[in-house]
Amino acid sequence: MDPARPSVPPTEPCHTPSGRTTTPSNMLEVMFFRVVLANHSALLLCAMYRPPWQGHDSLLYLKEALDVLLVTHRCQHILLVGDLNHHLERDAYENLLTVQGLKDHVTFPIHERGGTLDPVISDLEEDTLNCHQLGLVGSSDHHAVLTQVDMGVARDEATTRTVWLWG
Repeated sequence: MDPARPSVPPTEPCHTPSGRTTTPSNMLEVMFFRVVLANHSALLLCAMYRPPWQGHDSLLYLKEALDVLLVTHRCQHILLVGDLNHHLERDAYENLLTVQGLKDHVTFPIHERGGTLDPVISDLEEDTLNCHQLGLVGSSDHHAVLTQVDMGVARDEATTRTVWLWG
């Protein structure tokens, strides 16, 4: 081992508010983003993939993680997108929606054999978010979902710059 380069510790398990230790990477792939909006409020954006047959623990983790992340990062809204394979754990999925006050905005089949495997879940008002089914993507058996969210995102003020090309 090179002494100039310290070793990177292994990924630490996530400790959920219940005190239970889980390692989400064993159960799901998930990324969380904080999106600052024009009115200076924030949206917690979660993109995830939950492999089939993972049991309900990954959905319980998600329910607890959302509570912690909303408070820690002062987010007022949630937008969760991805392939949850929630049809296999219907009760845990419905509990997640109910406890968090969320709604699935996908009202059309996503899978080529029917079913809404790829939800777009949020606590946003109905007129703020629109989902549209697109075609199949590559070799996938899932249709793509185009989601349009009508919320102002905070942007830096435009700045004029002069770029000099020295030749």
